Amino acid sequence: MDHRAEQLDALKYFLARFSVSAHLRDDGLAAVSAWLPGHYGVLMPTLPRDKVMQIFFRHLTPWEGTLRGLNAIFDLAVFLGECVIARNPRAHWIELAAVSDEGEAMESASQLGGISQRDGLDPMGEIIYICEDDANDLRDMTPGERVRADRLLGRVRDYAMR
Repeated sequence: MDHRAEQLDALKYFLARFSVSAHLRDDGLAAVSAWLPGHYGVLMPTLPRDKVMQIFFRHLTPWEGTLRGLNAIFDLAVFLGECVIARNPRAHWIELAAVSDEGEAMESASQLGGISQRDGLDPMGEIIYICEDDANDLRDMTPGERVRADRLLGRVRDYAMR
């Protein structure tokens, strides 16, 4: 997580192409959240879910070609984490050993701590699930059914208050 500023800049540049101002203030968060449905699902690779999770969480495969969309998804996850941190002074990035004895990753190693003792937030996992839901909405031709315009905004507000 040493390159968060660069990742946020990459996201801002990407979303500016769609006239979306991605910044950490409330209006920037609302703009990204409103734009998300119907757009981020197309960035998901068309691979089995478990394979996508391992590629995304373990970073073992370069995100090129059909995996290129994972770069923007990762940047969005950093944005989610930074939005929570901007609103919750106790929240901070932590690095965990997130690989099982079998070498599988069920969550990202980069997470937010300081939220509460029982809660933590895996921004990478949260975003990959949102994007997967959006991909399913697009496949089912029901945009906005699983991923509403306020979903990202709601997740930030939820974790900012813990």
